[in-house]
Amino acid sequence: MSRRNPEPEAAQQLEKARTRRGFERAADTYDAAAVLQREIGTRLLERLDYMRLEPERVLDLGCGTGFVTEKLLSRYKKAEVIGLDMAPAMVARTRLRGRWLRRPLGVCADV
Repeated sequence: MSRRNPEPEAAQQLEKARTRRGFERAADTYDAAAVLQREIGTRLLERLDYMRLEPERVLDLGCGTGFVTEKLLSRYKKAEVIGLDMAPAMVARTRLRGRWLRRPLGVCADV
């Protein structure tokens, strides 16, 4: 019976922690620098124009500061919109999106 080598898993966890810290530090200035991310998000949102969906719940994985999450709130007015990101500072910024009566649920987690 062979044992699984824990080194790759430990290295992966270390890399995730480093990535999380990087996004934590960048949260305040992220929107100004995230040109490519906004463009990709906008294109993905445009694809939704071709789908006739009325979801109860929408999950924005890797929501960052909530740019796309906010657009999903506007598009799916009856849905519960959840923004999930691995960096707590990004989730905090996402929670500020939308109107005060309708804000996205922000979840800090890693998938």
